[in-house]
Amino acid sequence: MIRSIGRKILGVLVVCFVSTVVCGMPANAVRNDLSLLWSKSNRLINPVKELKYNNMDITPSSLFAEMDGLTNLTFPLSILQNELRGEDIVPESTKAQNISYRAPQKLKSAQVQGRAHSRPSGQRGTKVQGKILQKQNPPKAATIKGKAGQSTEVTTDTSQPGSRKMITSTGTSGNWSDAATWIGNKIPGAEDDVMIASGTAVILNDGNAEVSSMTINGILNIVGPFTLKVTGNWINRGTFNSGTRGTVEFAGDTNALLAGTSSTAFNTLVINKGNSISTLLEITGPVNLAQGGKLILVNGLVKINRGGSLSVNQRTRLEIPSSAGIHLNGGFFASDNFSIYNQGLFRVSQGTALLGEAEGRSLETGPGGIFQMEGGSMSTIGNLVIADGTANLSGGTITISTDGKAISSLAGFDVSAGANLNITGGIVVINQPFVSGLSHEDIHIADGGNKSITGGTFKMGSADTPAGRNFRVNSRLPFYNFSVDGFQSIVTLKDDLTVNNQLTLNGQLMLNGKNLIVGSSAPAIKGILGEKAGMIVAGSGEVRKLMDSKGSFTFPLGDVSGRGDYSPVTLTFTDGTFADGAYAVVKVFNSKHPQDATTTNYLKRYWTVNTVNVTDPVFDIKATYQAADVVGTESKLTFARYDGTQWVKDGSISAIGNSISVKGVRDLSQGFSSIVSDPPVVTTVSPTIPQKGGALIADEPAPRLKSAMGIMASPATFTASGSFLVPPGVFRILVECWGGGGGGGGCQKSSSVTSGSGGGGGAYNANTLTVIPTESYTVTVGASGSVVINGNGGNGGTTTVTGPGGTVSANGGTGGASNNGAIGTGGTGGIYNGGNGGLATSNGAGGGGGAGNTGNGQPGSNTAAGAGGSGSIPGGIGGSVQLGDLAGNIGIAPGGGGGGAHQFGNTNSKAGGIGAKGYVVISYPCTNSLTSVAGTDNQIICINTILTSITYQLSGDGITGASLSGQPAGVTGSFNSTNGIYTISGTPSASGIFNYTVTPTGACIGTTTTGTILVNPLPAIGLTVGGAGAICSGTGTNITVAGSVIGTSYQLRDAGNVNVGS
Repeated sequence: MIRSIGRKILGVLVVCFVSTVVCGMPANAVRNDLSLLWSKSNRLINPVKELKYNNMDITPSSLFAEMDGLTNLTFPLSILQNELRGEDIVPESTKAQNISYRAPQKLKSAQVQGRAHSRPSGQRGTKVQGKILQKQNPPKAATIKGKAGQSTEVTTDTSQPGSRKMITSTGTSGNWSDAATWIGNKIPGAEDDVMIASGTAVILNDGNAEVSSMTINGILNIVGPFTLKVTGNWINRGTFNSGTRGTVEFAGDTNALLAGTSSTAFNTLVINKGNSISTLLEITGPVNLAQGGKLILVNGLVKINRGGSLSVNQRTRLEIPSSAGIHLNGGFFASDNFSIYNQGLFRVSQGTALLGEAEGRSLETGPGGIFQMEGGSMSTIGNLVIADGTANLSGGTITISTDGKAISSLAGFDVSAGANLNITGGIVVINQPFVSGLSHEDIHIADGGNKSITGGTFKMGSADTPAGRNFRVNSRLPFYNFSVDGFQSIVTLKDDLTVNNQLTLNGQLMLNGKNLIVGSSAPAIKGILGEKAGMIVAGSGEVRKLMDSKGSFTFPLGDVSGRGDYSPVTLTFTDGTFADGAYAVVKVFNSKHPQDATTTNYLKRYWTVNTVNVTDPVFDIKATYQAADVVGTESKLTFARYDGTQWVKDGSISAIGNSISVKGVRDLSQGFSSIVSDPPVVTTVSPTIPQKGGALIADEPAPRLKSAMGIMASPATFTASGSFLVPPGVFRILVECWGGGGGGGGCQKSSSVTSGSGGGGGAYNANTLTVIPTESYTVTVGASGSVVINGNGGNGGTTTVTGPGGTVSANGGTGGASNNGAIGTGGTGGIYNGGNGGLATSNGAGGGGGAGNTGNGQPGSNTAAGAGGSGSIPGGIGGSVQLGDLAGNIGIAPGGGGGGAHQFGNTNSKAGGIGAKGYVVISYPCTNSLTSVAGTDNQIICINTILTSITYQLSGDGITGASLSGQPAGVTGSFNSTNGIYTISGTPSASGIFNYTVTPTGACIGTTTTGTILVNPLPAIGLTVGGAGAICSGTGTNITVAGSVIGTSYQLRDAGNVNVGS
């Protein structure tokens, strides 16, 4: 043991640590030197309680020095070097290096400054000499921390000379309460430092005891239900036995040390330091609590430093009150079969913490509590619960549910609505899902409180997780990094999830009808991607990639149909303007496209891509399919995209790579490239505009589309304003208009939840106009309802088609109000009305559905978007309800109202979703309809009598006239190319029944019309009178007319030309 002696002098005070090994000189030489110094001083000294370097005990408690009036402090650094094994210590050869000492203000300490220099000749090592810079009231304890060139803490003790003594046990063992056990025959008291000498044993068995500090070099036993209270340090280099009922209490209002080379096994350990968490008990040696023991935290912070450990084995919950805490600072902490309830501080800076060895053992932070993870590692067999209070995660690794034995009523990582959460770094691993129920969630982060995640990683599973385990995640807060880490593990979303940075997939991410939002700055998705491995199974959910500029992103999509079908899509934006909240949506469907009616050669897979809040987007697409998706002959397939009315083939196929691609696409629902000359069979049994997408289709001819007006050629469709030129041969057009959808309402930044109401859907109107070829009609497509951040949505525009033959228009829906305001109303005044937008309450409300061509659009609500009206071209769906902390969702064309924005957690103000644009379809059906008086197409006339003219209106793209067949001689047909009227006229010169046919020429073949002309000959009359030869007046008889013809009437007149019968 190193001893020290100190004395005060007027000019210099030297404190020398005396050791024949370290100082390299006999002890009497040092004492002579001190004696000379002492001769210059007549003042008494105050005892210094302890002197430490970097929290390491380097002197016995008997060190004396004077801090009141101190002018110089000198001690050899070589002592520190030996005690600390050379760590962070100035080498002996180092000279003239500054060392600064600074005491914490709360300890009312003196601040000193000094330099390193060589010891006087004949002495080994290096000394440090300090000089007082600031003098304050004498503080209590003396502690020096630090190293050369760094700040150091100094504290001192103000007790008077002789008030504290080191009391050491004699060489003979004995009872604590026996004076003979102690040198000087003095039983230790509360102010005494106690040392159990090596080779001796002391027993505390007849009452409680209190000491200032406790040093065990021998043996100390507590026998019975007695308490040893220690207000200072505990140094155990010997043996300590607490028995099954003994208690050690660390008390006092000064920092203390629990150290030593021997393991200290407590039964009941009470920490009651000071009256707040600011007073420390620092553990630098091995400490444990025996089975059945108990750790009781009342006041103060237990700090477990490097080289220290605390293992607790108790059967009841450990409670950390608001005035206490545990700080793992490089050491080791282990709990056994109990949970921890924290209302104070649980902090891990470095080291290892192992929590719980039985099912359901958890660490829960309650009101006022703080959980702080800065480094090191912590694992729990149960849950990490932040029920209230605050959790700050900045580093280290937390492993939760190590054996799948979390509490089933809580998530493995469970953060309640009232709790605060701040994650800037570190890793949270959910090692295994809870094994006892499908409803259990492994991560649950609720709305409310002050929550922020700007760094760190959540990992689902690890190398220890069995394949096929299903994790469940429910977080209203965006993650920074997120990883499905267990190979072939499954993660199922219970709510929309946002990942702002790195998404890693080694297993399947099942969206479960929810949406995955990937941040705008997120890099490419990493992991073991592919069949039965890492992929996103969207189902009815959406993968949304937020975009703020041009760029490329790969969506690793797949689906599960008895196996994992991996069918990724790479989307590359080459142009466009990206507004706040802009994103791209990609979905995959494991079925034939509903508009592909071919039955022999097709692909059993199709994709959809939509953009939201992107103006004038231009992008390239590459999609990969599985070989099993091909039905029929793959060489007969080509890329095609459906534009809402027909297929457009403008891409390419690579059979070797099982991929299809297209470049320069603006909108997969429209045709901006050449139209396929022989489109495939098309059905209209499901929505066409919302159900847009590309798929492989066969190069097979098929009949044209049909409308209620008959066979028609490809219609003209408009998604932007322009003009329509009536084609040759077209004399009637069917104009269909959809108004634009109103924009959704925005929301403002607020500590409370704010949401926008949905915009109204656009109306539908239609009419048939009589036109003349080459006439021009102006087409104005109703604009999308605009949006602004924290503002009301704009009204959807009115769609109009106007020209010489008349005007057809459909009104747009109105915009939804911001911040839980009024709904947007659906457009009216046409044949069918748009649906009203939803009223925002707790979510961003859904937009109203656009009207269809056979039904009204449906209203949106706070929980659902309005469905589009029914029809062969249905109305667009309103923007979906926004549950996340995001801008509103866009309405779907045609005419869907935009959804409202949603904000919670005091984040940025947001805009609603823009309404969908209007839409125009101008079709020119092939018509061949009777325009003359009804019945003229079924005439009965006499031969050589002029026929009443029969007229037909012909119309259709490219009609040049018509041919007439089956008519009687003398009857012909003629076509007026100015108005499309075909006229049948003439004088029949032959009798009989004539069924005629009018067949248009040039186009619309098959649109024929038939009629009948019955031509009677002139009659040749012969009379035969029945009955008697003479007929008296007032009687009657039958007269038979021979050679009568249908359609001829006969009368019998007398000589005066009076009708006497018929």
